[in-house]
Amino acid sequence: KRAVNGAKFVNFGLRLLDPSLEVCQRLFECAEKVLHALQIGDGPAHMKLIDTSEGPALINVESCCHGGAGDWLKIVQECVGYTQVTLTLDVYENGPLFD
Repeated sequence: KRAVNGAKFVNFGLRLLDPSLEVCQRLFECAEKVLHALQIGDGPAHMKLIDTSEGPALINVESCCHGGAGDWLKIVQECVGYTQVTLTLDVYENGPLFD
């Protein structure tokens, strides 16, 4: 994030991380606890966490897909093979990703 056009925190990029990394595992564990505590069990969730020296810290959580404008979807689809949108639709339609 950088300052631009009068805003102090504008995203200039995102990067995918290897989910097997230790930092990712810590963040996944925290995310699961947050979703459980909020009783979000069905549907997508978008969460911002920071890995601090004291452990993961929650910034926010929303019961929605990541990337409101959809600009992230093509990148994730290409790199991972699915997105939160395709997974959500697949769950509701009992699609092939859950066979």
